[in-house]
This record gives sequence, structure tokens and C-alpha cells, in this order.
Amino acid sequence: MPKEQSRNRWFVKAVLGAASLAFIGGPMILMASGAFQSNPSHYANNHTVVAANQQEQLQTLADGYAEVVEREPENVVALQGLMQARLQLGQLQDAIAPMAKLSELDPNNLQLAVLLGRARLEAGDIDAAIAHLSALAEQHPENSDVTTLLGQAYTRGERHPEAIALYQSLVDSDPERSESTLLLAEALTRGDRRQEAFELYDRLIAERPEDFQPLVGKAIALASGTEVTDAMKEEAAGLFEQAETVAPASTKAQIDQIAQQYLNPVTIEAVPAELNTSASDSSGGESEAAE
Repeated sequence: MPKEQSRNRWFVKAVLGAASLAFIGGPMILMASGAFQSNPSHYANNHTVVAANQQEQLQTLADGYAEVVEREPENVVALQGLMQARLQLGQLQDAIAPMAKLSELDPNNLQLAVLLGRARLEAGDIDAAIAHLSALAEQHPENSDVTTLLGQAYTRGERHPEAIALYQSLVDSDPERSESTLLLAEALTRGDRRQEAFELYDRLIAERPEDFQPLVGKAIALASGTEVTDAMKEEAAGLFEQAETVAPASTKAQIDQIAQQYLNPVTIEAVPAELNTSASDSSGGESEAAE
């Protein structure tokens, strides 16, 4: 089998095995909300969970592939199998090593390199994701997927000015691409430049009245500032309600969850000072009695 054909064959398998990572580039609202932060437990809880009797089989398979990789570090079939088994087990962090090796063995495979960047970002290794995606962006400045993903990494790393500049470049290069405008508005919100974000959201709402994403985005911007007035909360509630009206049925519950997060946040009240004093006195009394 020719080398190129063989390479394409294993890459197709790898992409199918890692397809569950694709939600990172899913609806913009999941990025804008902040309600779906990246961590391994989130990954495991939000993907297909294999049955208990399959867990052991998959783990045995993964262990077998790992033994082969240890003996043959460049065995493509074993690397792909190890990556796929670990992803199915929800072991995202452990799947990154074989994924990185596969990318190293095929450095011209941009799709696999992007997948690796997504995996690192989803696993919470922000610095590694930024370093990897920055290098990709330099090599492929025209690729909007890479640029968008790098912007997400900057946002996760609280590097808001860099995220804003990056998304602004996407908007400048293609003003008609509303997804870029949404990402820029989100970055402006996180960078505490809400007035600019409001202007972008208002424009998108006027242009796309049936799109729930700018409605939710503006609602979050209104309700997440340091000085949120009752009027701002009321406006945000109306926007959340409007978004639920136009959103597809599969998204309504998520919008409601986000609305509750911003409009009715759960707060932990401090213990009253008198209770602390009472506890201290009680403890002191017990010490005196013991003496």
C-alpha cells in the first residue's frame, strides 16, 4: 500500500475515534456563556459513556496498545488505537500523548494538528495549547479554524487583549462572518469593554433576529459586570426569554441554565460573627474544663 494512502487511512480512523472532541468548536453560545468550562470531568460527563462491561474491555485494549507503543514508539496503528481507546474511556489527558506523537509523525497533517490543539485546550493545558496553536497560526495565517481556536485559548488563559486583537483580525478579513463578530463581542465582554460589545450584539440582533446567540451574548454582558443594576438585570432576563423563544428545542434547556447562572447566582453566606464568637467561647470553655 502506498505511503500516502496508508497515512490517509489511519488518519480517517483517528478522526473518527476522536470525533467527540468536536464539541469544542460547537455553538458559539457554549463558549460565550462560561457555563461549560473545560475540565476532564466535564469531558467524561458530556460524551457517550460506555457500558460498565465495556470499560474493562477498553482498558485492557488500551493497556495492550500502550505496551506495543512502549516497545515501538512509532507504531502508527498502536498509537491510533491507544488514542481512540483512551478517548472512549474519557481519559482525554492520557490520549494527548499518542495524539501528539501521531502529529509528530505526520507534521503536514493540519487537521490532526488542530485536533491536538483542541485536545490540549479541552484538557485545561492552556499554555501548551497557546504555544501549539500560535505556531500553527504562524504557519497557516489564512486558516480561520486555527485562529478561532487560538482566540479561545487566549480567552481561557485570561489573555483578553490578545483574544480581542485576534478576533478583530478575523472580523476585518471577513466582516460578513457573524461567528467572528460573536467571538469578538465575547472577548470584549471578558476584557471589560462592554459598551463596545453591546454595539456589536445590537448590530447582530438587528441583522439576525432569529439567532439566539447574540441575544444570549448581550444578556450575559449585561448581567456579568461589576456594577449590574436592576434595570440591566431586567433587560438581560428579557433577552434570555427572547433567546429561548427563537432557539431550537435542543438548546432551550442550556439557555435556561445559563440564565439562572447569571440572574440567580447561588451565593454562600458568611458565618455570622456571633456564631464564631460562640464557637470560640465554647472551645475555650472545654479547654478550661479539661485543665
